[in-house]
Amino acid sequence: TYTVSNNTPQGTATVSVNYRDAANNAGTTVTSTTNNSVVNIDATIPTSPVVNALTTNNPTPTITGTAESASTVSVAINGATYTTSATNAGNWSVTTATLSSATYTAIVTAADAAGNISSAGTANIIVDATVPTLGTVTITSSNVNANKAKLGDVITVNISSSESITTPTVSIASQTASVTGSGSNYVATYTVNSNTPQGAAAISITYSDLTGNAGTAVASTTNSSTVVVDITPPTAPVVNALTTNNPTPTITGTAA
Repeated sequence: TYTVSNNTPQGTATVSVNYRDAANNAGTTVTSTTNNSVVNIDATIPTSPVVNALTTNNPTPTITGTAESASTVSVAINGATYTTSATNAGNWSVTTATLSSATYTAIVTAADAAGNISSAGTANIIVDATVPTLGTVTITSSNVNANKAKLGDVITVNISSSESITTPTVSIASQTASVTGSGSNYVATYTVNSNTPQGAAAISITYSDLTGNAGTAVASTTNSSTVVVDITPPTAPVVNALTTNNPTPTITGTAA
């Protein structure tokens, strides 16, 4: 027997067997096995696996990365360990059991065929399955009367959300609005024109968070604010003609 040490040459282990019989006759030195068996010595530690960081709304995420070709990869996360084999190209992946919404650290090692184990590679795995909500939705108009809008007035909808979201899709008075903002605060605007439906301006807001969780579509404000669109000019007033000797006459008429 021989115990492999740091000084042992790597590669196929050579053998040399010298022997004599009881009468001291030397046999032919043997340098190979009779069944073609070999042992390959490998004392080289695999490089640390690469683990791809991930943010997802999938509660059973697939974690991926690369490691030494054909090595056995062990992935530890949330108290569980998952084992798989890297492909000849070094790619590997594992799918976890259900994880709640949180930030996890995946700790990954690779073992080669000889049992050498690498140091760990790590990455954050963020699971976010929480549906966003809109905390504040208000509507106002640039009109002197903020709950009215005439031709050319700008209707503004202010939006705040419970977490960062992608740019929401907003319609005002059934027309596509322009949206600016970032994170959890956005402003949608629309300028009233001759094609704008009259009456109470309906709103529609659809939105998702950064991991793709869709919030419930919103069609009303949170403070009961409204804007009524009125692009119809009133009819011309009727003015009653007057002939009088009063130097401070009272002029009368009717208007809508």
